[in-house]
Amino acid sequence: MNLDSGDPGTSRKRRSPESFNNEEEVDVPLSKRIHRLNIQPPPLVHPPDGFQDNYPYPPESTYYAVNHLLFNLHLERTQRLKQQQGNLPEQQSL
Repeated sequence: MNLDSGDPGTSRKRRSPESFNNEEEVDVPLSKRIHRLNIQPPPLVHPPDGFQDNYPYPPESTYYAVNHLLFNLHLERTQRLKQQQGNLPEQQSL
């Protein structure tokens, strides 16, 4: 059974919706794109907001001081990891 009517413009190729959206990644296999998602962090458009902008409770609340400390420690850790990644050559993992 031939699905093609013979007209050159009416070939029946199926395209996934992703192929229309991601023209730059047409030749990249799906497994490689998934692997990149797990490795590459999404680019930050703007720096993270301050703690007080994100924390929904008043400073007098029970866990405010503890959560503020954790927020600052997380920021310091992410900055330190970025610096270490920039200074160290890439290593192969087993």
